[in-house]
Amino acid sequence: MAGTHSTASGEALVEALSGMLGGSVALASTFPLMTVIARVQTRVKSSPSNASPSLTQQLGTVDDTSRKDAGLATRKQDVSEWLNDELVWFRSLYAGLRPALLGTVCSQGVYYYFYSLFRAVLTGSGAGHSKSLSVAGSIFVSSLAGCMNVLITNPLWVIVTRMQTSSGGFLETASLMYREEQMKSVLKGLLPALLMVSNPVFQFAILEFLTRVLRARLRRKGGGQVLSAGSLLIIGALAKLGATVLTYPLLVVKSLLQVSGKGAHNLQHYAGMADALMTISRKEGIQGFYRGMSTKIVQSTLAAAILYLVRARVSMGARRLVLAVQGSL
Repeated sequence: MAGTHSTASGEALVEALSGMLGGSVALASTFPLMTVIARVQTRVKSSPSNASPSLTQQLGTVDDTSRKDAGLATRKQDVSEWLNDELVWFRSLYAGLRPALLGTVCSQGVYYYFYSLFRAVLTGSGAGHSKSLSVAGSIFVSSLAGCMNVLITNPLWVIVTRMQTSSGGFLETASLMYREEQMKSVLKGLLPALLMVSNPVFQFAILEFLTRVLRARLRRKGGGQVLSAGSLLIIGALAKLGATVLTYPLLVVKSLLQVSGKGAHNLQHYAGMADALMTISRKEGIQGFYRGMSTKIVQSTLAAAILYLVRARVSMGARRLVLAVQGSL
């Protein structure tokens, strides 16, 4: 019994480590798009007639003060001044990257650890067993792991979202939140975040289903069960694409609630999830729940593909390391 528990814990640690590294790489690769999405989602509109800006327009308005003149280069001004202006603009796309990386490491580590742990408990297997979950089992385990992730890491993500939509640092933002609403501020967006557990539920259920189908096809052809990098990328992208379309309205509401506050500048204050839903519906209609969605689909698809690829590759090395450490104890 002790051996089974040790194996399950080791497998959970492997999944947590590979998830944290994969999530960090995916975040750093797509963070400029995440910055754009956060600012578009939390922008207050006055009427449904306001058209959503294109991706090019969104990128151009991430930091208006840093791009003083779009025609700078064409007017033959000093090259060094132009390069400096572009560098400032580029850096603005990565504002808040470090706390976002911290949030990703915590979220990915918590989620994959509990996912692997709950899966091992449900199947009664460890790393050395081949028993797999059914789609229903995957949904159940993903839900439990997702809820644990939200409850543990939501306070950090509230701060990260505030930083993406303002110019404050980590400590400054956290201090301002506490002065505004004390501990209530870290619970902002908790309900829609819990409901968004359905996103990884759909994503990982599809992942396991497609992975099982492809491996079965490889077995029928007489090959191994190791999927190619191309297959991993496609599987990850398709799974995340479907989950994003279904749950995007919850993401918009969550972002609005997380930046909502009594002292939030240029942002509307919402009493709760119901108030946000009614306000968006009244002012913008159904399109208000899908603001910035095209950009989000691009970002989520790329991030999920990178995450799945890196996690699959890293987990092999991490598993050997954890097993070696356990063997030496």
